[in-house]
Parts: sequence; C-alpha cells; structure tokens
Amino acid sequence: LLDRRPGDLSAGEQRTVQLARASVASPAALLLDEPLAFIDSLARRRLRDDIVRIHRMLGLTTVLVTADQHDALAVSDRIAVLVDGHLHQVGTPEGIYRTPLTASVATFVGEPAMNLVEARLERETGQPVLHLFGHRIPVWSPLLEPYVGRSVLVGVRPEDLDPGDAVIGWRVDVVVRRATRSAGRTTAIVGTEHGQVLRVIQDGPAPPKGSAAVL
Repeated sequence: LLDRRPGDLSAGEQRTVQLARASVASPAALLLDEPLAFIDSLARRRLRDDIVRIHRMLGLTTVLVTADQHDALAVSDRIAVLVDGHLHQVGTPEGIYRTPLTASVATFVGEPAMNLVEARLERETGQPVLHLFGHRIPVWSPLLEPYVGRSVLVGVRPEDLDPGDAVIGWRVDVVVRRATRSAGRTTAIVGTEHGQVLRVIQDGPAPPKGSAAVL
C-alpha cells in the first residue's frame, strides 16, 4: 500500500497506519481514543489483534477508550467502567462480566444484557429465602444478611437460564415473545406469568412466538 495516498486507504487501513505511527517511536505509553470506531467488522478484528500484538511486543502501557463493550472485553487485561462520568468498577474482563458491582455495569457489560428481576429477601426458620417468580428459593451467602427484609435486584445472565425441565425443585413457566438465531445460538425474549420479561440464550433452533417453555 506504500504507493497510495492516505486518502486512498480504507478506514481500517488508515487506523492501522495511525497505530503504527503512534507506536514507532517507542513511547512510554500508548493512548488510544476510539481506535476501532466506524470500521467494518473484519478490519475491526484485525486491528484488535494488532493492538494486542503491539502492546505485548513493545511492553507498552496501553489505555484504550471505547464505548463498545466487545472491544474492551476482547483486548483488555483490566477494564474501568465509567457511567455518566463516574467510575463504577475496575477489574478483569471476567470479573466485570461475572460479578458486576452495580446495576449499571450489569446491564452495560454483556449482550444480551443481564436480566435484573425484583425480588424480596426474607428470613424463614433462620434461613434467608428469596421470594422470586412465585417461589421461595433458599440462599446461602453472608453477604446477603444486611438485605434480609428488603427488596433486592436479582441478576442472572441470559446464558445461565436453562430452558428445559426444572431439576432444582422449582420451575418458571414462560411464553416466548420473540426469538432470533445468530452466530450459532438462539436469543429468546420470554415473559413469565408474574409479568417479568427475561432474555434467554440457548442452543438449538429458535422457538416459535407464543410457544410455552420452562426455565
């Protein structure tokens, strides 16, 4: 591509040149502001790999600013989540995804977003119990003690809701509102008899709208 002018390069090629230009002088740190915005998916994947490769090859501290969670999860060792200018959480990609500290982080990181369902936490015969989906579900965590007798938000990732026969002593009957299949998986929007709307990820074909299922 050396015989081309900058304006003749594609958006992805221009970003690659910008990345090379920023790193060629071996700076102490590399600051990347939305480097993957407005380029096609193939060029995006290639440039992600380039960023990681250059970061490791040169041993540079690299700070990447992005509004796209996929980019952050794909290239980062650690992530800082800013919501409306406030720092909500700092951690590894896996930690941010699995143990979000706030509802804002829970719904921002992950696609589809984490399901957040209102429930009531009570103590029955000495045991904290969640009143959720019309069931009484025992829970065993000392972290929940301050919330006994209060309303709480229960977060469940869509891939952790397992469609099929209930095997843990309780079941949730749902009706499929919409389902789409993409990249080898089905994402379904389902409604419970208690009015909650949940997102579910499953294998297999997309179920028809209006069909019944069990979680």
